Amino acid sequence: MKAAARLQKRLILPQSPPDWPEVSWGIHYSPLDPLGGDLYGFARPDEDHLGVLIADASGHGIPAAMVAILARSAFAETSRSTIHPGEVLAEMNARLQDMTDERFVTAFYGVLNRRTRRFAYANAGHPFPIWYSAKHKTCLDLSARGFLLGVMPEEIYSERFVELEPGDRLAMFTDGVPDCRDERGESFGQERVKSMFERVAERTASEMTEGFVEELKHFQGTAKTSDDVTLVIAEIR
Repeated sequence: MKAAARLQKRLILPQSPPDWPEVSWGIHYSPLDPLGGDLYGFARPDEDHLGVLIADASGHGIPAAMVAILARSAFAETSRSTIHPGEVLAEMNARLQDMTDERFVTAFYGVLNRRTRRFAYANAGHPFPIWYSAKHKTCLDLSARGFLLGVMPEEIYSERFVELEPGDRLAMFTDGVPDCRDERGESFGQERVKSMFERVAERTASEMTEGFVEELKHFQGTAKTSDDVTLVIAEIR
């Protein structure tokens, strides 16, 4: 299992994010079992665009890990040829049909234009990422809706976009973050995620990630972890 976990990480997780001066990153990946169903990845369709994916295969252990590998392969093959996130999710959805054995994948995919700082994104049933606007000192959900991957053929994933500014932050995460529960069974929730994000928003991306993880552990207390937890934070320079 340990050897399989090491192999899975090499197959579905990038060794490091792209080295762009416009963006710095903070990343936390913590699977519940040696083999996890969470994944994240990056794409470079051309010199001016950078794509970032975060996704979550349903379930845990070996079945979820195999579905995650299928999703990672579909993403790698489709994200090279287009800068449109909706097209990438639609093609991933098509490739995952009848391959996930009644399982599904949630995913968020966004593409940043390094020249204009426009961030286009689409969502396939994934928790809404959070955008911190440095200008307005507020956190907003990057809300977009679309059906889960691998379930409904020919699903169309609508795209939205935001204009980012230097100092803005983006937090992308799997449902292990808002669904984290304390000893009483209360979940952390999306509103607590936004509140926590605001408190640490002036830190660097790596420091923000560390702050997120520490606060989740404090909230959880002695309760057992019940899901994979993945967090990707981008800081616009």
